[in-house]
Amino acid sequence: MANTNSIAFPSAPSEGRPTIARNSSTSDLSIVSRHVTALEVCDLVYGEGDGHTSTLDAIERFYEANAGYENPLLTATSRSVLCDIYSLTNRLSRLNVPRPLVVLYMLLGKQDLLEGDEASHNLFQALRVWTEVGEISESESFDGHRQCVIEHTFNILILPGLHSDRFATASAGRFAHPDTPMSSSLALPNAHGSSSHPSTYIHPSDPAISVPLLNFMLPSPLHLQLHVITRLRFNDSGHITHHRDFWDAKDLVSLLPGGNIAQWVSARVVGGALSSMSRVLGISAADSRRRIRDDADIGKSSRMRGRAGDIESGLEPTPTESYSRQAFRYLRSPVSTYSLHSPSGKGGHPM
Repeated sequence: MANTNSIAFPSAPSEGRPTIARNSSTSDLSIVSRHVTALEVCDLVYGEGDGHTSTLDAIERFYEANAGYENPLLTATSRSVLCDIYSLTNRLSRLNVPRPLVVLYMLLGKQDLLEGDEASHNLFQALRVWTEVGEISESESFDGHRQCVIEHTFNILILPGLHSDRFATASAGRFAHPDTPMSSSLALPNAHGSSSHPSTYIHPSDPAISVPLLNFMLPSPLHLQLHVITRLRFNDSGHITHHRDFWDAKDLVSLLPGGNIAQWVSARVVGGALSSMSRVLGISAADSRRRIRDDADIGKSSRMRGRAGDIESGLEPTPTESYSRQAFRYLRSPVSTYSLHSPSGKGGHPM
């Protein structure tokens, strides 16, 4: 027998679910787009770029017309100034020392007569700059604008041809295989590639200098690192309206030779000096708490000494006298009298 209580109601196609799913997918795509934009901007400012897109095209694609840029050293308020600054930093990120013949041709204005690709014109590599992105976080302001905060490490490697990747060297030692790349190949650009753009340069994860005649790698003093926090603000169309980079004074000092030790010593000296100044001026919280505790101890001991003096002078009864008085007061109370003279002749209270 069929169940007559179960009725199949017609269900109209819901239009809210596809809308919600569409909005969710659009939001996810916008988040991914902003994250990709943040990564490309960090590579554009602190790296070498992709080698295929010009700086002007990248700025026009990422930034608003009146976008601004700030860091502790400079401020730019137009896309033209941004283009000049980013072009300069992009050029300095792969600085090479040319051969003497190439320099002579350039001084004579005959660089068109040079043969070969750009890599063959360089004598050695002088500087390499790149960035390593750590974390990306995003938030939304009350007016609906988005903000991305990127924490990344700005790396500067001087004379990269002298360095090897210590991590790759250790891996090659553990996994000896003919196809395993050696550390020397990681520290040099790909000279056999068809593209002459230096983006083929593989950055060492842990640059080190090998000691001659010894199987030992020393941490490179020519590898400088600066922790940078980048904040990007986006409008509704996904373009950057404001770009600001934050540097820590501690990290800037550590870039100088011996800066880490100097900063470590100076920070502790300044902390001790401020603590001593606070104690001298009498505004130290620790001294105030100690003073309050000492005053409480002094008051407690004074009360105990005063009570002992009263007992000795007879102003306050001794414990024995106090107990005797309480017992005598109980015996004289009606409860004790009724208990002693109860009709049953038994002590205690009647049940």
